[in-house]
Amino acid sequence: MKMLGPWPILQLMFGLSILGGGVWMIFKGSEKTGPKMLEDKRAEWRAYEQLEHIEENSFKQVQLLAEIKDQMRANGDAIKGLASAIWNRREGV
Repeated sequence: MKMLGPWPILQLMFGLSILGGGVWMIFKGSEKTGPKMLEDKRAEWRAYEQLEHIEENSFKQVQLLAEIKDQMRANGDAIKGLASAIWNRREGV
């Protein structure tokens, strides 16, 4: 440092370059880049895959419910026919 005494402008330039490098490293380090960003993307894609599975399963459930509804309707018609047959037998028709 004794050598730089006569050149204060050179000292200022060295100091500012070190300060600028430190600030640049702080900002670069605080950004989401590298492996951490890749992990975030992987987690996001896993979430999208889960949403896709939920959507597929929802469609399957709707189809199954429609089939059950049709079966219930068919069973209801059979029960109504049986009830009518019992009623008619009682009434003597």
